[in-house]
Amino acid sequence: MNQRKTIVINLTSSISLDTVAARVTSAPDEGKKHLGTFFVLLRVEEIATLVPWATTFAKFLEDTYYHSITLDPMMNIERALSITMRQGRNKLQQICREARNLNSEAIHYCFGALKNNNLFLTHSGVLQAYLLHQFRHAPNSTSRYRWLDIFQTPSPHKTSASEKTIAQTIVSGPIGDYDTFILCAPSITDLISLERLEKIIGVSLEGVETTLAQYFRTGGGRWAFGAIILRPDEPEALKVGTTPQARTTLADKRSDATVFPVTPNKWPIKRLWQSIANLPSHFSASKKYQVSYTNLKSKPNMAWRLGRLVRQLGSFLILVALLVILAPIRLMATILVKEKRQQMQIVYKMQYDILVSRIVKYLKSLPRSAQRLLVISLLFAFLFVQSLVFLAARREREAEIVDRKNRMAKIQEQLDEAESNIIFHNTKMAVALIQGAEELINNLPQKTHEQQQAIILLKQSLEETRNHLERTIVINTSTMVGEASSIGFTDPDGLLLMDDQILLYRGENNSFAQMSIKTGATKTSQITSANIGRLKNGIKDEEGRLVFMQNGRGLAVLNLISNTLSPEIVENARLTAPAFSIYNKRLYLLDPIGRQIWRYQKTASGYGRVAPWLKGNTDAIAEGNGLIVDGSVYILFKNGIVKKYDSGNETAWGAQTLLKPPALAERLQAPIGSKSLYALDRASRRVFVWDRIDGHLVTQYSLPNMQNLKDFAVDEKNNLIYILNGSEVLKISLTLTNN
Repeated sequence: MNQRKTIVINLTSSISLDTVAARVTSAPDEGKKHLGTFFVLLRVEEIATLVPWATTFAKFLEDTYYHSITLDPMMNIERALSITMRQGRNKLQQICREARNLNSEAIHYCFGALKNNNLFLTHSGVLQAYLLHQFRHAPNSTSRYRWLDIFQTPSPHKTSASEKTIAQTIVSGPIGDYDTFILCAPSITDLISLERLEKIIGVSLEGVETTLAQYFRTGGGRWAFGAIILRPDEPEALKVGTTPQARTTLADKRSDATVFPVTPNKWPIKRLWQSIANLPSHFSASKKYQVSYTNLKSKPNMAWRLGRLVRQLGSFLILVALLVILAPIRLMATILVKEKRQQMQIVYKMQYDILVSRIVKYLKSLPRSAQRLLVISLLFAFLFVQSLVFLAARREREAEIVDRKNRMAKIQEQLDEAESNIIFHNTKMAVALIQGAEELINNLPQKTHEQQQAIILLKQSLEETRNHLERTIVINTSTMVGEASSIGFTDPDGLLLMDDQILLYRGENNSFAQMSIKTGATKTSQITSANIGRLKNGIKDEEGRLVFMQNGRGLAVLNLISNTLSPEIVENARLTAPAFSIYNKRLYLLDPIGRQIWRYQKTASGYGRVAPWLKGNTDAIAEGNGLIVDGSVYILFKNGIVKKYDSGNETAWGAQTLLKPPALAERLQAPIGSKSLYALDRASRRVFVWDRIDGHLVTQYSLPNMQNLKDFAVDEKNNLIYILNGSEVLKISLTLTNN
């Protein structure tokens, strides 16, 4: 048995613009031996540093080819090549997408398999495949050769036999014992003619590497040479000397060589039953390819053209760089010197005058008709340019108008959708739509009076939708009940409702005054008190007592029958508590600083045996500012949120969030037996009303004309709200509390 002679050549110049990779591998194991010897040649029109994946891609094709046997144990070579060709095409598409600057048309590859004397080949790109067929039936006979271009197939039309087309599918066919298969890049045939190549590899492949390397070294230029030379089982008559080398390396001081293993394989010698000249061949060629290439001339290929283009582009860039660098330097040198600057001004003026005089002279030399035609042409050109400018400005204005109308329509659609959500009590969506519409309104242009008027109308619509959402009732006029300043009782701190009387109190000196609801008559109350601190806010408890918080040791109780103000001691009183409530004879103090609600039991002298009431989420009450207890605990926060707690824990109940949250909500109230909760915001001059059952916002009263709002009291029996504004007591109707 003779070893197969295999040569892999990959010689690349250090300045080459192309990259070449080659690979020849026999079957890795017995189970895949029927797939033969696989070979692949790859050429990429990019420098090697930009395509480091070339060798890896060749290895990928090899692995894919031999791995196909796992899909079907009866896999034949043609089907394995088809699978490899499809997988390789997909892989290249992925590489091109990831590289982005790589064009798939710049990648050329060819691979196939050789089994015994049968050759199978695929093709993509500009790579060339030749078969050097030797007409020799015996070792001692005279050799005659014929070159076959495998990728060129004759046209099926008999009338044009010389016309050829490139084969696009898998090519297969038998080759003779003395035939040599050459797969190479075009650069090899451009440098070495087929006739010379025939003389090099015709007799034996021994020493071919060294001979070809010498030709390549002397060729010069930016070449990238790659070739695969395969021969079937070599006959005894052609064997010369030793066995082929395992590795071939070609390198010199100008070139970088890549080392590829040469894998010798043992193949049985298959004697043909008839002469090789009479064998039918799948490789067809025209008469043009049946003679030696004696007159073959080298033609410039893509690499040569690309190199020339790079040189021309480099020269142009150098000239531009010199011009960019030297021109400013020369100009600055001319400007800095006064004489040269004056000389340059004179030259420019002369050149300008000469140019103008030449133009005038030329125009005067024209016939009268030509002058008229030129004037008319210039006039029409001016009018044409003006028309273009006018049309462009008009189109821009139309685009702005259309855009503004679309944005205004979108705003109105959002407001309409918000109205629908308000009707169906979808408060969160309504709030989001209103806020989005307000942002769009603020971004509308306000250049013209028309645009400003449109924005005003949209803001009015927005305000109406917001009022509908928050059920706002604006009170511009109110009814006067009475004025405490008429009797010298000025600047009261708050008020409490008592049947048909209103109690006014002032904490600075713990003084009180009573005002008749019906007549508005006011009189001061002479109250006796001892060891009482300054009064703060007061409430009317479940027993009808008037209880106030003082900054002393606890509470103070007002008795209008005996006209006395007596203290009630609170053990460890939290003097910073902003609100308190009494329910079931227990005192509840809101302590935001301590993050707790303290509950006190009734004692003989006041309240004691303090205990924390909140069990979880105590940090949430840090902004608490109001308190109501009716079995459940309601806490008012400064931003207008009301939360409900049962058994020390927060419940799922929550009052509706306000679209315009208050700056400091306070004075949370709920008359005994009431189904509503009330609160006050002095800064925005609003009174809020929530439903105690589900927390939805019943209404809110806006009082824009009350500049010194201090306190309020609710009379649900008569549907009235009494408001303390400075020293005046006013009343408004409570008409929507049951909606």
